[in-house]
Amino acid sequence: MIHIDDHELSWREFGRLLTTHAGWGMRIVFVPDDEVHETPQIEVREPEEKRSR
Repeated sequence: MIHIDDHELSWREFGRLLTTHAGWGMRIVFVPDDEVHETPQIEVREPEEKRSR
């Protein structure tokens, strides 16, 4: 189950939601259970370049 704004969605329902709103952006933030009531600090940046080994 996926919880979004006090709504429960199955994975199938969530997938339909994504296709319905194609072209929109979203952020998914994973936090520990005891921190879901807090607004996490989000950092948006360019991805780091891959380093050759």
